Amino acid sequence: MRWVVLVLALAGAGGSGFIGFRWFSDAEAFRTTIHLVRAEAKTNPKALAKIQEVQSAYKASFFLMAGLPLGIIGALLAISRRGILAALVLILACAGPAVLIKDIFIEKTEDILLGKIERIYQLGLWTGALLLAGLLAFFIRPKRVIPEEESAYAGV
Repeated sequence: MRWVVLVLALAGAGGSGFIGFRWFSDAEAFRTTIHLVRAEAKTNPKALAKIQEVQSAYKASFFLMAGLPLGIIGALLAISRRGILAALVLILACAGPAVLIKDIFIEKTEDILLGKIERIYQLGLWTGALLLAGLLAFFIRPKRVIPEEESAYAGV
């Protein structure tokens, strides 16, 4: 089980770092446009919603990029048979960005059901492996320790 968690955690960590960098570069590209649209956003609610979506994705991109080292740490913890700790680290790496873009989840529920939200699909695709690895890490058993006085009888 720990080898499956290792592969999933490394894949999720790489995906999280990739999508975090991509969202960060997209937000940086929109930075000049956002300053121009702010004046119009006061009267146009669609423009205001788009600005808020870009800003929440920008904030989440930092946590996604932090998911890269968190995924690697979680994978190393899983290999060393620290299942519960690995699970907590991996689930944190997956849940953090979802909390930061919760506005997209709440405001656009109809669009999610119709399949129009690209960022949510990207988040689910690239960090879903971290969530799956975190859930499977709960099933990693710790190494069995044989007491000193019993090791002579255990054939060790």
